[in-house]
Amino acid sequence: MSTGGNGVLLCDNNAAGIGVGVAISRTYDGTSAGALITEGVLDSMSAGILVYMALVDLIAADFLSKRMSCNFRLQVASYVTLFLGAGLMSLLAIWALVIKTLRSISFLPSQKVK
Repeated sequence: MSTGGNGVLLCDNNAAGIGVGVAISRTYDGTSAGALITEGVLDSMSAGILVYMALVDLIAADFLSKRMSCNFRLQVASYVTLFLGAGLMSLLAIWALVIKTLRSISFLPSQKVK
């Protein structure tokens, strides 16, 4: 598909998604079990695609380069920073989950949108 075709498809999908969201906004219960399961599944699929794109498409090209394979110190530094970044992102996700859980059981006040 051409770039223009992809652009048109993106615009159509965005408009359709906004339309569906507006249509169900009055009847949608975001705290129901079905909604939470659906949100969790879609979030995990999105996260999986993001991890795949990062590791396979972006980072692999750098790690398989000639410059990287010829310099052991650069390899070690690259792997250390890669795992450090992944660990920090995991801590951020855990922090967000804890905050969300504490708000859901009313230990923390929920944020009000003005």
